[in-house]
Amino acid sequence: MTHACKTLNIAFSLAVLLALPVFAQTSIDEQTVQTASKPVAYVYVGTASGANLYYAAADGALTLANGSPFSVAGTLWGSNGTHLITMDNVSSIYSYAVGKGGVIEEQTSEIDTQDYAGANCGEEDQATLDHTGQNVYVLLNIGGGNECAAYQSYNIAKTTGKLTFNDVVTHSDGGPWHVMPVFTGKDKFAYSLEAWDYGLWSRLRGYVRKSNGALEKLSFHQSDPKPQAGWQFWPSTITEDPRDHLAVGVVPYDPASKTGEHIQLASYTIDSEGNLASSNTWETMPTPDISPSSLVMSPSGKLLAVAGNQGYFPWGGSGPSPDGLEVFHFNGAEPITVYSGVLTPTEIDGIVWDNNDHLYAMSGRTNQLFVYTVTPTSLTEAPGSPYAIASSGGLSSILVVPVLPWM
Repeated sequence: MTHACKTLNIAFSLAVLLALPVFAQTSIDEQTVQTASKPVAYVYVGTASGANLYYAAADGALTLANGSPFSVAGTLWGSNGTHLITMDNVSSIYSYAVGKGGVIEEQTSEIDTQDYAGANCGEEDQATLDHTGQNVYVLLNIGGGNECAAYQSYNIAKTTGKLTFNDVVTHSDGGPWHVMPVFTGKDKFAYSLEAWDYGLWSRLRGYVRKSNGALEKLSFHQSDPKPQAGWQFWPSTITEDPRDHLAVGVVPYDPASKTGEHIQLASYTIDSEGNLASSNTWETMPTPDISPSSLVMSPSGKLLAVAGNQGYFPWGGSGPSPDGLEVFHFNGAEPITVYSGVLTPTEIDGIVWDNNDHLYAMSGRTNQLFVYTVTPTSLTEAPGSPYAIASSGGLSSILVVPVLPWM
């Protein structure tokens, strides 16, 4: 979530919290849990006391690992399988070794983002890793001026986890609202989003990822979906599939009346030069029942998870609940299609998939972790879901790491 979205959420938190239904949930006793056998994934959840490690079973059921919570500095942002990357959301990023059973071991590296190019754009906002886990990318734009954003890249040493500064891409002509780049399946291109308001006067930025992991600005052509006559589409959220497509939440906007409608979901195809094109139209694109604040694609590229945590509909009036979770069928260049409907109207701050058809959805406000098993033809909630996450402190960082042979 960006800094701007966090600010918007606060204003509506009380109203939405009062409207939330009561769910049955499983509470996890940290003192009595035992290590699960043969987990399919390690699930890390940030709490006020550190990072909890959960073992995910084949049916999605979670077991808390002995030793949780593990002491880490800052918020969880990524993992390459051997090391976890955290960030204090001010100036420093850290790496931690991952041991047998996925346990978090000693801190192996720390680096100050303010010591390198791009620091003039402000403090840390967000971070992400490329698909290989070779690099971590950090967005600096908090408190540095509304027209400045810097995407720093750092190398992560495979064996030691040591962090070293690589390069930076800066923008001095954009708005104050930014979304981290998403990388195409082979990490050739990356696309970020910037705006002067949530989903308004916004645009996509393009990058080429060089062999050393550094980003270089990309000039590309963009062909958008066909809107209603006289209307425009403004991008608001973005994610990628593994086969050179993007899913983008777009705001239908009428310049004449200066009003918009509920966000729709568009699909774009990326060509060999990084150009973007969509054959969708306003009539064929679905409109989620919630207000999308984040999109995450399944590893197969066939399912698109949509989460909402804004507490209101930025455009187009009201609805049953602006918050919640939905899943859609993603069909490459063809229009996205409706699948699940609203799975929960709870505010969802973080969503992530594992490689075994499990979807994890974290609510920092309600301290709940929802788990679903989702395929293109079936959807069930995992046993015990939603799980109560003790003392989350309003944090919602969540990572899912496949179980690798050395772990």
